[in-house]
Amino acid sequence: MEEIFLPYDIYYNLISRNDNDSFSKLFSAEKEFMPNPIYARTTLYRAFRGVAITFMELNSVCEKFDAFIPYLAMTYVDRFVSARDIPNVIPGSRSKNIFLFLTCCLSIASKMRNDNFKIAKILQLRKPMLKYETKDAFQMECAICEGLQWKMRSLTPICFVDYFIDFLRCRSPVHPFVPRRSVHHTIIKSQGVIKLTKYRPSHVAASAVLTASFRLYPENYDEFKQLILSSEHICMNCMEEASKCIEMVEQMCETGPSEAMVTEKNSSSSADPSSVMTSSVDEIPRDRDGLMDFKLDWTAVSSRISQSRQVFPNPRKIKQ
Repeated sequence: MEEIFLPYDIYYNLISRNDNDSFSKLFSAEKEFMPNPIYARTTLYRAFRGVAITFMELNSVCEKFDAFIPYLAMTYVDRFVSARDIPNVIPGSRSKNIFLFLTCCLSIASKMRNDNFKIAKILQLRKPMLKYETKDAFQMECAICEGLQWKMRSLTPICFVDYFIDFLRCRSPVHPFVPRRSVHHTIIKSQGVIKLTKYRPSHVAASAVLTASFRLYPENYDEFKQLILSSEHICMNCMEEASKCIEMVEQMCETGPSEAMVTEKNSSSSADPSSVMTSSVDEIPRDRDGLMDFKLDWTAVSSRISQSRQVFPNPRKIKQ
């Protein structure tokens, strides 16, 4: 397959809003960054992922917390585990290999965000029984990168947010202003739901945009939904699938509003959408160094994950 070179930023898609050809290439390439379809349907994978999201929540906390780092790390976990065995870097210890694998997914994501990041920062936090040598971490990192064919700049839903925000703004007579921060937080929160991994990143992005628009324009929701589903890229990639994704994201958000939505609602509860457009909360600069300092809430969102006694299930025992 021909390799696709696209402008990429791990926070915002910096493609020009008028560059429809480049957006089309993004939509064409997104399936390459999705886990195996069986992943979201299998109980053992769900149990394993429960361990993974708990690990990410506990080990990604830092002074300048950046929620995109554990989010990106989980995309590596999902893509790798759904397709192959966790590398046996430390012979005879499955649990140590699992936690080393998760540690290295987090370290790779951190390096993608911060050129000065050193894996020693994570290794120093490990309990004595789970201490790793740097050479083992390096070997695991290489195995992960090779297993993912060195495609570490994942196409995430965040890459498609601007497309759908601008699509609504241009196509609807309301010309809605959809706060980007609310959309981003919904996407970050969605990582706690394994069933959402079976949907295209663009569908998750469209669902998050609709969810954010509903708070400001509830009377226009049906119109916005029809517009989104009429997008050429949604139509080409299965409208029914997109509709199911929208329903699932709506259900997820009903379990509790995102902190970004709460903040915005409190700041503009008595305001109409036009006044919200000038709110300092909603004006999110296109700053590639800005932090997504959202609380993850993944464990709470995934509370329905099976409480299996098998703490370290082996996903590769599944018959595919």
